[in-house]
Amino acid sequence: MEPLYMKDFLKHNFSLRCQKDRYCFGCQLAFCSHCCPNHEVHHPPHTMLKIARIRFIGGHVMISALDSKGVGYEWRRIQWLRFHGDRWMHLQRPQDPVPYDQYPHTCIACGDKRKSNFDFCAISCQVQHDPNANGTIQAANLLAAGWLDMDSDTYCTRCRKAFPTAYCDSHVEVHHPNQVAATIEVFHQDGWFLVHANQLVIAPATFEGILLVEVDGVAMHPIRSRPLHQQVPPVADGMHPCAGPCYEGIPLGAQFCSILCRKLVEA
Repeated sequence: MEPLYMKDFLKHNFSLRCQKDRYCFGCQLAFCSHCCPNHEVHHPPHTMLKIARIRFIGGHVMISALDSKGVGYEWRRIQWLRFHGDRWMHLQRPQDPVPYDQYPHTCIACGDKRKSNFDFCAISCQVQHDPNANGTIQAANLLAAGWLDMDSDTYCTRCRKAFPTAYCDSHVEVHHPNQVAATIEVFHQDGWFLVHANQLVIAPATFEGILLVEVDGVAMHPIRSRPLHQQVPPVADGMHPCAGPCYEGIPLGAQFCSILCRKLVEA
């Protein structure tokens, strides 16, 4: 009998990239609210629980001015911008393509012209100008957090969600202590989402006839067919159509392009 999570795993959209949109001042950690919607539950005891929203506005990483209050750092001298009814501060000096030479105010740290009457245009400028101010460690840790979006390369059998390992490398220990849970490593290559056969608790016969794709010399099976725009039509020599409900062309030695395609045919 297959695990209960298998159906969700095979149909999961691993093409969605993960982006951090929250910052916890107590943990000094940025995280994704989709992958980790219950941070408060797992927050370490006896530490400050203060979570701020992060938004990417006009290509800039910005933090909610309202959510940042009460962490021991003075933000009032930093310029804020209004967006959708809330106030947001730039983390880093905004590199605007439009010149603002006509504006009357100047950032004390970088010298950029600004329309608003604030001393600094961004948090980084205030930290640079006054590194010994009270609570600067809070602002410095915020600036040091990584904000790049990443591929989801791990699937949790308990959450039934995928997330980047780099964002939550102790997922089971933190989120599911004393619970039955496991993670499955997922590989991305040439549009495929791949898994090693020994990661799945299913009968070995399930993998018969399914395409093998090598990743660093290790044979992996595709979880599902690739997006339509990345599929290879079965017109090249040595290729034929997948026997499943997709348009993928695969080598003659394989019958199905993926685990899901085989499952759909056998259903």
